[in-house]
Amino acid sequence: MRKLYSLSRVIWTSAALLSFAVSETAIAQTREQFTVDRVVKFTAGTARERAQWRKIPTAREIVEGEFVFAKDDLDGDGRPELILLARSSSLCRDGGCALLILRKNAQGIEPLLAAKVNGKLALTKEQVDGYRALALLDGSGQIAIGNRSRSPLFGKQVVYPMRPLAQTPSWNGTDEIVPAKVTAGASAKSDSIELIELIKLFMQPMGGPNILGDWTFGAKPGSPIDWQTSGIQETAAEEQKAGYHYHRVGEVVLTIDGKPTHQVLEKNVVPGTWTISLLGAHGGFTRATISAPNSQELGTSILEGLKGKLPLRLYRCKTLSISSGNKVYQVQGAGKKPLWINEEWSCGSAGCGVSLDIVFTKKEAGKFECF
Repeated sequence: MRKLYSLSRVIWTSAALLSFAVSETAIAQTREQFTVDRVVKFTAGTARERAQWRKIPTAREIVEGEFVFAKDDLDGDGRPELILLARSSSLCRDGGCALLILRKNAQGIEPLLAAKVNGKLALTKEQVDGYRALALLDGSGQIAIGNRSRSPLFGKQVVYPMRPLAQTPSWNGTDEIVPAKVTAGASAKSDSIELIELIKLFMQPMGGPNILGDWTFGAKPGSPIDWQTSGIQETAAEEQKAGYHYHRVGEVVLTIDGKPTHQVLEKNVVPGTWTISLLGAHGGFTRATISAPNSQELGTSILEGLKGKLPLRLYRCKTLSISSGNKVYQVQGAGKKPLWINEEWSCGSAGCGVSLDIVFTKKEAGKFECF
């Protein structure tokens, strides 16, 4: 299996906040001057809290060691969100400690933010998308200003907005393509499509011939995929050795409930693209990968958020780490053959990179390594 060069709705921000190199998420959201509302007051975690919160997969890595926590209402609904901050040596390195903010919703526990922070923290008076943001404070108790000349936030406030898990439309068992709406004012390089709809396009009808995927996949006029490859091309030696002799590569903006999965800062903030690759023999493709480069808005389990909307179940690889790992899911809709998706992620100072690796046989699904 090809490793991502840098693979969490869980997000890692800058690895060294002492130098204030901060995420694109912060860039996109700090369009105004923020002010301090209140300092976050942490309490040391005890065995009681550890036993309670270790049941939450995304929180387990933090609470297994020494940690502190705070509870504060970030969206004004009267229910406090949980803020966890690691104090163990394994999660405090490179000038910062792992931080995780969680909220409870109708579906369960949802991550709002994961970051690597070092310093005193506060909540802002101002809200972004309905939530108070998290801010790093300087020695005088004011919001810190980025002072690294090459940092995207040089001369700007160091503020981290929440990014709640987007709601997605329910699976309806059809093959209709529903192009997604792009955030108003955003200029995408290509059209966009809901992640669920793209996955559905890979599903083959039950009882149909067991054939290779057609290389014309997503190539009709008006397709949301912007193909970069003319026809199909021979692959590199490594892929040839793995049995994938040809490939086709394109870009696509993926959305969840009409919102891009992540954004990038060019001259303006625009939806980030995913790279889609089809690999196989001359007669058709047998594998597809969909990957995104590091972003502060991507996290460790995008597919987990689609449960109840998409007919998927965990097949193997139960990674609990919020920093890197993978999970293999089986997806099978009504009247469709199953397919398997290996969701792999790796998070670090530059954010999280994510890859969705799609195969169409149980044999191929069994070849995915668990990290």
